[in-house]
Amino acid sequence: MAGDLKRQLRDIVREDDGSVSYTGQLYRMGGDAADVKRLRTQLTWMLPVIAAVAAGSGLIDAAGASNSVYVILPYIGEVAAAFVLIWNMARLIHAGDAVRDYVLESAVPRASGAVNILIFFAAAGCTMSCLWLARNGTGGRLAASISYPLLKAVSAACAVCYSKLLRSVNWETR
Repeated sequence: MAGDLKRQLRDIVREDDGSVSYTGQLYRMGGDAADVKRLRTQLTWMLPVIAAVAAGSGLIDAAGASNSVYVILPYIGEVAAAFVLIWNMARLIHAGDAVRDYVLESAVPRASGAVNILIFFAAAGCTMSCLWLARNGTGGRLAASISYPLLKAVSAACAVCYSKLLRSVNWETR
């Protein structure tokens, strides 16, 4: 961590006139302009969908969703992974065609890891919710008890799609 900070500070220099400039390498998404715009749009607009699906399942009063640790913990992990994914992708997307190398080196692996963790926890939440339903029934809440694992499956599917999009980005020097 300290080495990264030293490298970041080394790439930021103060000019003679007092202004500060970045002298390190800059990156951008590679490809033609139409493909980059399409990919950037998809990466941007899938983030609120992922967040809404991940967090939205917590609003469902499904059987087992409020009193079972093995249903609740995957939900917490899923929401936390969604937050990490959104934070790191915002760092990459906001920079546009001028992503600094230290941002790229930290945000891409973290976003990839977060999306994989999101897939794991969404699948675990779906599985654990189905196990709860198989063992304990719906508790008179059939619609909610069915929609909860379905939203978990949708969350995992969205994260898989996002993972494919993220892997398709070709970062090139500017």
